[in-house]
Amino acid sequence: MRHTVCDGQVLMRDRELLTLDERAVRREAEERAQALVERAG
Repeated sequence: MRHTVCDGQVLMRDRELLTLDERAVRREAEERAQALVERAG
């Protein structure tokens, strides 16, 4: 699937997310994962 539309809003076009900043989401996930590892010791 190349495009995704939900309730009339285009969410993905040519396999590119339009509604999220993919890099920012990935960075946030990596930071939280690292913090969890550090807390777990």
